[in-house]
Amino acid sequence: MIEVITASKLKEDLLKVLKKVEKGDSFLIIRKSSPSAVLISYELFEGLKESVEILKNKELLKKILDEEKG
Repeated sequence: MIEVITASKLKEDLLKVLKKVEKGDSFLIIRKSSPSAVLISYELFEGLKESVEILKNKELLKKILDEEKG
């Protein structure tokens, strides 16, 4: 689940928010009434980065899909 937080509230509660992020929560940061950034755990970031690399590499993606088919 993603929680919404204003930039000013994030500034006030940074350590509390970081603890929640480390436990797996994610935050959408609102600045000037608009979405500004997303705060996610390092583990989730690394997983997303790896997924993007796999999707960008068509040969690797084909190999993974072929292996899943058996």
